[in-house]
Amino acid sequence: MGRNRTVSGKTLSIRAQTVLGALLENENIRAAARAAGVSPGVVYRLLKDPVFTEALEAARRACFDEALGKLKGSSAKAVDRLVCIMGTDDIAEARRAAQAIITLTLRAAETIDIEQRLSVLERHVPGRK
Repeated sequence: MGRNRTVSGKTLSIRAQTVLGALLENENIRAAARAAGVSPGVVYRLLKDPVFTEALEAARRACFDEALGKLKGSSAKAVDRLVCIMGTDDIAEARRAAQAIITLTLRAAETIDIEQRLSVLERHVPGRK
C-alpha cells in the first residue's frame, strides 16, 4: 500500500489503508486494531466514515471474487473426482459421491435460476443500468 487509495474521488490516508488491510486479514476489530497499530476506537471511527466503508466493501468484494475464481478453477477437478469415486466398487462411497453430485447440480441450477430472475427484476428498477 505504498500510495493512497482513492474512493469516490476521496483519498484514504495511509493509516486508513493500513486499518482496511488489517480488517481484511483479522477475525475481529481488536485484532485488526492491534495489527494496524491503532486503538479499537480508531477502527470504530473509520467504520463510521462512508468513504472508508465503501473502500472496505470494495476490498472485501475483490477478496471474495478472487477466492471464488479459485473455487471455480478447482470445481471441474472436484466433479471429476466425484465421478471417479462414484464408479468405485465401494457402494457407500459411490452413493455419497452420487448424492453430492446431485445436490451440487440442484444447487447450481437454483442459483442460476435466481440470478436470471434477479437480473430481470433489476432491469425494471428505476435508476439501475
